[in-house]
Amino acid sequence: YLQEMKARYGELYWKRCHQLPGTVVCPEHGCALQLSHLQPNVRGRFEYVAATHRECSSDCPRVETPTGKALARLWEVARRSASLLTDPGNPRDLATWTAHYRLEMARSGLAWSPQRMRQAELLGLFHEFYGEAMDYLSAECEGIELSEKWLPSMVRKHRKVAHPLQHIMLEAFLASRSRSDGPFGRGPWPCCNPLA
Repeated sequence: YLQEMKARYGELYWKRCHQLPGTVVCPEHGCALQLSHLQPNVRGRFEYVAATHRECSSDCPRVETPTGKALARLWEVARRSASLLTDPGNPRDLATWTAHYRLEMARSGLAWSPQRMRQAELLGLFHEFYGEAMDYLSAECEGIELSEKWLPSMVRKHRKVAHPLQHIMLEAFLASRSRSDGPFGRGPWPCCNPLA
């Protein structure tokens, strides 16, 4: 990848999408990211350090990543994070987020009613969906709540702001679910009343 950078632009550079929380694989290539020799606490907090072959040498350790389903989940999170970085979309207030997630939960068959979500089923399916990838995301995201507490609050009435990574993970999960046409299926429905 470094050779590709050098050939295209004539120099190495730090990619913003590689610095995002929860990104442990390259959004473009799906391969494990490589750590640099740079120690951010050693230098000044706001000092710019250029990406050089010394900082990004091939002997730098790679981020340990899983294979199979967990790698696919991590790659999806990385792609969605990079997409959000380049196109954040229109801002939403808390009421709009509440309405959005309640609608998506209903479409995914995870709502009892427009107001009641199937919390226990959501938690089980969510953790089954991410599986081993949750361990990698939790390890890489210090300071971001990724335990079981944040997920129910995302689909209830929003009272506080959630981290973008939490939105990305929930959106990816809900997008993977098959869509439901409501509790009674797709209409029109015949009337079974003999008097009708």
